[in-house]
Amino acid sequence: MKNTKLLFAALAIALVFGLASCGSKDSTDPALNGTWASADDPEDSITFNNGTFEVKRQMKGTYTTSGNKITMTMTHMWGTPMGLDAKWYSKSELLALPGLTDDLKEIINEGFATQEKATYSISGSTLTITSDFNPDSPETLIKQ
Repeated sequence: MKNTKLLFAALAIALVFGLASCGSKDSTDPALNGTWASADDPEDSITFNNGTFEVKRQMKGTYTTSGNKITMTMTHMWGTPMGLDAKWYSKSELLALPGLTDDLKEIINEGFATQEKATYSISGSTLTITSDFNPDSPETLIKQ
């Protein structure tokens, strides 16, 4: 059951970071390209690269921007936070794991389908992202 709790925790993190793609009119802001580390914990970082992102040892996917809004779609989760092998897992790979309860399958499906947008701003080497899901807790990141 340890893996079950870790899977739930990892999917909860995914819900907070946000996650889905918008219409085709969106593009990507080249100013986001690069690796940005958390001001609170430099070991936590996100890398943006022309429409793809990777949150270090957590998740990766695609993103679009429109104005100062960013929308992210998770495509894979890293296994070790869930007690799995150290590799990327797609939604279908997670759902194929043996022993998953219907509740866990629902959590996985919701985690990969949840939409959340965030507002962002860049000032010099500082990126501030404010999630629409949690607007009272902006995240400050420093370009590496």
